[in-house]
Amino acid sequence: QNSLIEGNGGLTLKNLAQMMGIDIEARLLAGKNASPETLKSALIEARTLAAPPQGSLAEEIGSRVQLLELFQLLQLKLEQQNTFILPLPLPFLEQGYLLAEKRNPESGEEGKAPLLVSLHLALEKMGNIQVDFLHDSNGLFVRFSSDSEKTTAFAAQHQEELREMLSDLPLRGISFAVGAESPARTIMKTMMAKGDSMFDARV
Repeated sequence: QNSLIEGNGGLTLKNLAQMMGIDIEARLLAGKNASPETLKSALIEARTLAAPPQGSLAEEIGSRVQLLELFQLLQLKLEQQNTFILPLPLPFLEQGYLLAEKRNPESGEEGKAPLLVSLHLALEKMGNIQVDFLHDSNGLFVRFSSDSEKTTAFAAQHQEELREMLSDLPLRGISFAVGAESPARTIMKTMMAKGDSMFDARV
């Protein structure tokens, strides 16, 4: 919350991406040093040390590396849409990531551009959830949506708790809706929004 207020939200997200190793290849291509103390580096080293190489542990670690590499590919594509993606490898999530989009301000003042941050989550017991945070010069607007009326109604019953959690920001409104899609489906639709493809037809 404080990072958003102080205008450092983008830097915070960038640091999280660096900690995961999402930008390792990009930094190497730019001639910069890639810190070995990242999640991806640790996973690659653990996969190398795992014995036997074809065992279940090595395969499990390998699947995590592949997941990070998928997010690297997604980020490469989403940069064309001025969008940042951050995976959320949390134990209570089946799937989860954050999307942040810096919109062009009508006034032409870059520092006052509205910032849209969306959480796309899939939880075992609550299903698919999407939470959109739109922050502009008027304050913060929050939209919560899920794939079931029951989950949405439950969230609406606790909106006062959400207001208290966001008390440091001028909260202008909260809305609740039904219709959230799975994180995987949402990201595919985002990728195809401008006719882009994740796959190279030459392969």
